[in-house]
Amino acid sequence: MFEVARDILKLAQDDFDNINLEKLTDIEGVGLAKACQIMAAIEFSKRFLVKEGIKVKNIDDVVKLVEELRAKKQKYFLSLTLDGASYLIQKRIVFIGTLNHSIVHPREVFADAISDRAAGIIFVHNHPSGNIDPSKEDMAPQ
Repeated sequence: MFEVARDILKLAQDDFDNINLEKLTDIEGVGLAKACQIMAAIEFSKRFLVKEGIKVKNIDDVVKLVEELRAKKQKYFLSLTLDGASYLIQKRIVFIGTLNHSIVHPREVFADAISDRAAGIIFVHNHPSGNIDPSKEDMAPQ
């Protein structure tokens, strides 16, 4: 049992990015079912645990990150938290409003940035009407 684990660990250390079913099943003691489980765990880690390294350099990068807002029929308010090198830490929906109204409290807006220990934060909201001009509510001091 420990030999199998040692061989899998060696394969991962030597060539993690190229692990596949064939290489895993070549290890004595690893059948197809176990190799599939290992591959699933590796894929899970790549998708959910390894940061994708999305750098936000300009407004175009922000627009790409929130493109799904164009099709929304309600107001959405999002926060994008960034590290010191402007890499995305997390994109979050802070609030979902109605067709034309949204109330957002600073406590909710900044709580995630503080917990992320973010160096920067970008706020984004949509206009379901499709009019990209700031509304009078957008411009009014709070």
